[in-house]
Amino acid sequence: MRSRMQIDTPVARELCYEAGMEDVRDAIYYLQLARVARLKAAATDDADLARRLREAAIMHERKARQIKAKEEAARGS
Repeated sequence: MRSRMQIDTPVARELCYEAGMEDVRDAIYYLQLARVARLKAAATDDADLARRLREAAIMHERKARQIKAKEEAARGS
């Protein structure tokens, strides 16, 4: 799977937008951010840093759920 940076060009973004894929890719992007934050939290010895990374992961997961819900609502309409 390609990372967001590899396909983040104006042409690719326009094609994804026209195909209705923008929200799906963004939800996946936020889920990947959450996963990386949780991996970094598990790898650190600093308890405060680990807590802040877990909080960031929760925020990213919440954002991904919001985007998915918005996309599903648009499909249902």
